[in-house]
Amino acid sequence: NNTNQVIIDPLPVLITPVKTPKRRLMLGEADFSFAKAWLSKQLEKTKNNELGKFLTATEYRKREHLIKDYALTFKKNEDFLKQYNVQLECGVDATKIHEKYKGKKFSRIHFNFPHDGSSYNKGSLPPIIAKFFESAAQLQDIGDCIYMAIPHHPSEHKN
Repeated sequence: NNTNQVIIDPLPVLITPVKTPKRRLMLGEADFSFAKAWLSKQLEKTKNNELGKFLTATEYRKREHLIKDYALTFKKNEDFLKQYNVQLECGVDATKIHEKYKGKKFSRIHFNFPHDGSSYNKGSLPPIIAKFFESAAQLQDIGDCIYMAIPHHPSEHKN
């Protein structure tokens, strides 16, 4: 007799595919405050504590100089980023990243305020940017992105 049987219809299980985070390279980080701010915001937004593994943050100058020049912030930012397994590297020349990261791909490259420390009147910025783009192109595929913040010439600052 089938009248006492209960048939349970299972609810469909929705499986949300987990997107692999985009691999990012951040150049010219100085005290690594931009990388820290970016990662903090993404952690809050996504709740994905694995994001740091997909981030490489770099600075042209040596670590000893950063400790001295950014005594109040560098170590704190460095410790935070290391806690999330961010790869931190000093001594990275943005115009030669294709050599440094040969065989790797970065779907997002951030370069904040490229400069060589000389006067803006010297005109050294355009060649640096051109060499950077030539180098970065070798680490990306079609559809990948580069984000660059370029400083204003001092004469363009308003008082």
